[in-house]
Amino acid sequence: MVPESRVTLSVAEDSLALLPAGAGYMARKGQAHVKVSRRPATDKGSPAQIIIEAGCDSLEVQCARYEQCIEEMQTQLSAAERALSTQQQKTKEQQPMDFTALLYAFIVGLAAGIVSTILIRKKIWQKVF
Repeated sequence: MVPESRVTLSVAEDSLALLPAGAGYMARKGQAHVKVSRRPATDKGSPAQIIIEAGCDSLEVQCARYEQCIEEMQTQLSAAERALSTQQQKTKEQQPMDFTALLYAFIVGLAAGIVSTILIRKKIWQKVF
């Protein structure tokens, strides 16, 4: 967790009014910073503007951490999707062989059951063994 930073900048109104174009007041404390400037009127219809810009490096650090975390998770997700795709492909390739073996075992078992039933009913079994 990034520690909180705050900064306060107090400027009198008349000080802002007297500022030349492009000039401003700045304050910085820890990771927090603020800038106040005045933009003069561009024409008679638009008034002068007071511009306030604020930022916090800790937010930038936190955003960078989240971006890195997202990139790592996307990499892990891509790897997991590739592994799943490979596993599904292997499973699809193995299923026909497994089904064929199961079908073969069923047919052999069915044939053995039929032969055993015939031998027992005709009492041939007792003569053989």
